[in-house]
Amino acid sequence: MIQVAVMGYGTVGGGVVEVIEKNKEEINKKSGEPINIKYILDLRDFPGDPYADKISRCGGDFKRFGSKDYL
Repeated sequence: MIQVAVMGYGTVGGGVVEVIEKNKEEINKKSGEPINIKYILDLRDFPGDPYADKISRCGGDFKRFGSKDYL
């Protein structure tokens, strides 16, 4: 499984999530593995957002998200 973390959930990050979700079946087929958005990293909260369960408030400490233990 391909696990994806998107840094930022503004115009660009939100667009990345939308494109991945919209094209998930095609991406899965071409890559030969299922793709999953595991985290969306942002400083803000997005209550009521369809991906709210994937949003992680990182507080600017992006280093911890790169560790093998976290992923």
